[in-house]
Amino acid sequence: MNRFARYILVGLLSASYVAPATGASLPHYMVVDLGFLDGHNKDTLGAAINNQGEVVGTSVLRGSQHPFYWNGHIHDIGVLNGTSGVAVDVNDAGTVVGWVDSPQLFVFENGQAVGLGAPQNSYDFLSAGINNVGEVVASPAGDNQCDASNTPFVIRLSGGPSTPLDLLRCAVAVGIDARGEILGHVFLGAGYIWGLVDARDRDFDRFGKASSKISSSTPIAINKITDHIAGDVQIGFNHYPVLYNPADDKLLRLPPLSPRLTTGLARAVNSHDQIVGTACHSTAQCDGGNHPFLYDPGIGMIDLLSVANIPRGFAEYVAVAINDRGQIVVDASNPPFGPNRTFLLTPVDSSAH
Repeated sequence: MNRFARYILVGLLSASYVAPATGASLPHYMVVDLGFLDGHNKDTLGAAINNQGEVVGTSVLRGSQHPFYWNGHIHDIGVLNGTSGVAVDVNDAGTVVGWVDSPQLFVFENGQAVGLGAPQNSYDFLSAGINNVGEVVASPAGDNQCDASNTPFVIRLSGGPSTPLDLLRCAVAVGIDARGEILGHVFLGAGYIWGLVDARDRDFDRFGKASSKISSSTPIAINKITDHIAGDVQIGFNHYPVLYNPADDKLLRLPPLSPRLTTGLARAVNSHDQIVGTACHSTAQCDGGNHPFLYDPGIGMIDLLSVANIPRGFAEYVAVAINDRGQIVVDASNPPFGPNRTFLLTPVDSSAH
């Protein structure tokens, strides 16, 4: 797996537009619309993709949100005993993790959804992730709530009780890698959010602590092979996507997508340190006119609207997931009421173009 040979700590207030590397070959993509569960309400939003190209997310069925998985065709996972739900992650074995209202955590494998229980207190939703050895990390989440029931927990699908992570109180876990290392963020004072990496030896790394210019930071996705993390830092009123290496506490701030789209949000990273997300004119108003981006270490920032035939006419575009094969999931939406559609971008040989 490729890693950066080194990380450069960029001056976080002085970054300027950087064009793709001279002579670098831009990727090209075949675009597939993932479809929808209900022909009367054509609304779908993707969330994650595995290395087999299977996508999970949420679609509307009979007026309520249902978790789905896509493996060439879209399938309804169902909502157990609830009324709505979402799928949030999928591992390479095709095991899906998500939650239904209550909220109740579930996994879906071998064509069957199984409930894993619910937190003690009532929360708006659950944050969850799954790794390739069948470990699920989850935590209740809400509007900056902070009490003991915020404690994330790990469930081993092979058996055994869930394990609370007592040293991560008031935290939200968002991912887990194959070595059991956990990515999350914790509420510190005044609602500020800082990243936290929970290694197996419980060595907590505070994401972005090296710069006093950062008012807050949020890790979004963990590279499940390495320890590298995609996330965002806040400077002033805006957010900027970064790549973080906890081994030496270095942040690489990604260059702007264009002179007009200078801020943005990271959403996912693969084992090659390729990052996807959305680029905006201002993340204080990142709710229209934003473009999906791919950051490639050998090329730089790439506007996916310029290299893939994604249908136009939506208010905003967000690249939400990428796998190690370079397949990308892009959500195109018209908030707040839709319609929303999900597209799978698969790299094709650029020499054919």
